[in-house]
Amino acid sequence: VMTGRHPNRSGVFSWNYAIRPEEVTITQVLKKAGYRTGHFGKWHLGPVKTDSPVNPGRCGFDEYLSHDNFFELNPPLSRNGADPEIHKGESSEIIVAEAGKFIRKVRAENKPFFVVIWFGSPHGPYRALEPDAALYADVEDEERRNRYAEITAMDRAMGQLRRAMQNLRVADDTLLWYCSDNGIPNKSGPTASLRGSKGNLYEGGIRVPAIIEWPAVVTKPRISTMPCVTSDIMPTVLDLLGLELPDCPIDGISLRPLIEG
Repeated sequence: VMTGRHPNRSGVFSWNYAIRPEEVTITQVLKKAGYRTGHFGKWHLGPVKTDSPVNPGRCGFDEYLSHDNFFELNPPLSRNGADPEIHKGESSEIIVAEAGKFIRKVRAENKPFFVVIWFGSPHGPYRALEPDAALYADVEDEERRNRYAEITAMDRAMGQLRRAMQNLRVADDTLLWYCSDNGIPNKSGPTASLRGSKGNLYEGGIRVPAIIEWPAVVTKPRISTMPCVTSDIMPTVLDLLGLELPDCPIDGISLRPLIEG
């Protein structure tokens, strides 16, 4: 997502590897072009503390409220590298609210913005709000019940983000790009007809949905079956903005023709 490069190039060979400090990120390119940038949620590319050479700030984000890894209810989050503080509430709603504040501030400055929201849930061990879990009282397995409830909360948070953007009158001209990072863990739910699950290279582990909303450009709903990968995000965004790619091998391709129809 951040580099447009395959992990074999960027050195992130597994979930516990940090991004290399010398990598050029999409946020560094956009920041140089005048965009205000914010990260909210799961970082998972190295420590978020101030002295980390790969914290979100070092990777091009003006502001961040982040966690090194996953998080759930009442998450401990670091603001711009400071010591983590507990934020009471449902984690997806918390980071979306913070992203909304950032967008509102940047909107007042009349600046373009690029915001990354990486949810900490759904992720085991699952802990959901009781009202959300109660919606799935007929699901006997407690882990699965709480997983479904966490997804419900994340969905609600997405709605809150969209409403905030509409209220700020930036929704029409803003590309909103949602995607998952991997398939579901084994035994946490069905993968339809796909073989495998999180942690392997079968389609059940890597084939995930993506949804794009951009009212000014995508004027009618449509479905594409074209295979894409998160490495395509950086080339696509930079192409849409007329910005040059970094001077290094890029593995992703621009999906601009697909988006513009």
